[in-house]
Amino acid sequence: MAKNVRAAIEADEALSAEVAEHPDRLKAVEDMAASMANMVKYAADPGVMALWAKVQAKMRASSGSGAGPSSSAHGGGLKVSIKTLSGKTVQINADWADTVSSLKARLIQVEGKSGNSSNLPRNFKLCKASGVQLEVMEEGQSLRASGFIEGSTIFARREQHAAWGEYATCWEVGRPSPVEHAMVEA
Repeated sequence: MAKNVRAAIEADEALSAEVAEHPDRLKAVEDMAASMANMVKYAADPGVMALWAKVQAKMRASSGSGAGPSSSAHGGGLKVSIKTLSGKTVQINADWADTVSSLKARLIQVEGKSGNSSNLPRNFKLCKASGVQLEVMEEGQSLRASGFIEGSTIFARREQHAAWGEYATCWEVGRPSPVEHAMVEA
């Protein structure tokens, strides 16, 4: 698989230029191709994850599936809804075998194309609903292993906020005004 990754990069002028500019990313992508367990090691680096998504898309396109960077033709046909920090919901085609890290990379790529990549902080986590709380999804796990339920929404959260577990975003949560507070006590 690592040879296929290198071939996909060498066949694409833009990927070759990116790897020439950041040679450490080539080793990272080859490591991930060798073993998906290595993906956890590089999950925090958005540059590596974006390159990984581009290489996967290139490899799928060259294999004749015609899948784009935000879609997947591995046969699963699973639609994943991800609610970004700005409140926008992004639809990504995936497969049950896709990892949480690959979803993050695709989300970064999709948001970057729409000019909204600034809405995603460097270290963000994907969380799933678990009752009335949000539960952080493990980076290296597949969607099936993480307990994702088809049709449910995944939430992108800042790393430091992911542990809070609440659904509300910053503009939905606020301290009650003194008048409201006085009414509650009365």
